[in-house]
Formats: sequence, structure tokens, C-alpha cells
Amino acid sequence: MAAAAVTVGTAVAYYTGAYGRLRALAKVPGADELWLGTSDRGTDKDSLLKVTLGPTAAPAPQAPLTEG
Repeated sequence: MAAAAVTVGTAVAYYTGAYGRLRALAKVPGADELWLGTSDRGTDKDSLLKVTLGPTAAPAPQAPLTEG
């Protein structure tokens, strides 16, 4: 059985240079949210960010859930 082609759209870069490296991404079950883990911001400055997904073009992350 051949796999069907799926179009997902054009890649867009968000948060370029804003939070260091975004290392981990997880979809929150049952919610239109993502959690993003950062690194390389310096000692005790890594963060876990929550991004709420919606119809807007550039979702803004809320304040870091954790730092350090």
C-alpha cells in the first residue's frame, strides 16, 4: 500500500533568537497548547514555555512556567 501525500504548508520560524535553543516540544493532551523546553541561555536560565495555539499567525508564549 502506497502512502498518501499530505500537504502541511510552508515552514515559518517563530521566536528566532528570543529564548535560546528550543530543545523539546510536547503537545498538551486535550488542549490546543504546546510546551517548549529551552537551553543554552546560560546557567539557571533554561525555561519551560507554554504556547497556546489558535487562529493567529504568531502565537505568543506565556511567561516561563519554570526557570533554572
